[in-house]
Amino acid sequence: MDRGWKYLLKDPKLIFRLRARLAYAATLEEVFIQQPYLWLFNKIKPKTTLLDIGAFIGDSAIYFGQSNKVNNILSFEPIKSSYNEALKNIDKSPFKGKIKIYNAAVSNFKGKITVPSKGFGHTKLNDKAEHSVNVIDLNSITKGIKNIAIKCDVEGMEIEIFKNANLKNVYAIQIEYHDTRELLTSILKSKGFKINIKDRRSDALYDDIGYVCAERIN
Repeated sequence: MDRGWKYLLKDPKLIFRLRARLAYAATLEEVFIQQPYLWLFNKIKPKTTLLDIGAFIGDSAIYFGQSNKVNNILSFEPIKSSYNEALKNIDKSPFKGKIKIYNAAVSNFKGKITVPSKGFGHTKLNDKAEHSVNVIDLNSITKGIKNIAIKCDVEGMEIEIFKNANLKNVYAIQIEYHDTRELLTSILKSKGFKINIKDRRSDALYDDIGYVCAERIN
């Protein structure tokens, strides 16, 4: 046992690789076994363009790619390490032909922001690496596209994305909220959606986290 610990401590890269694999395994178990996005999956209409905002390692894009009602998926992931993993995972999937992923952030403006280069599972405590990515406003993405569904998980930045968004061609949205449920619900109701709140995740590190499920009614 002592030899094992000495080996691990002498090879911190191995520890971080193991941590990354555990993080990814937990993500895959959540998306494909627990299926938190089943509500949106079941709402998908034929010839849908799905926006995957906060793609992480491509898991949710591949999950929605299983639906033969989804024509194409536009995925957005600003963290470089996660984006690179997503590229690999999507390329190995049978749905790669209908998934396009961008190393970019989505918000309510166009420009650039600085974000960490490494995401959960890769980051060391003293790792300060950052890089600049393009920011695309949601209205630019949806312009000219009909029959849109949106999955969004952006760790608390969801209000910035949706507060000034034109959602007239969007029929269903599922957003993981982070202490933003009331405001997010109000915004989406004002844009013609009825709201269903999925229960708070029991493993959440946040005080208030769950899913706002929105379906267009007018």
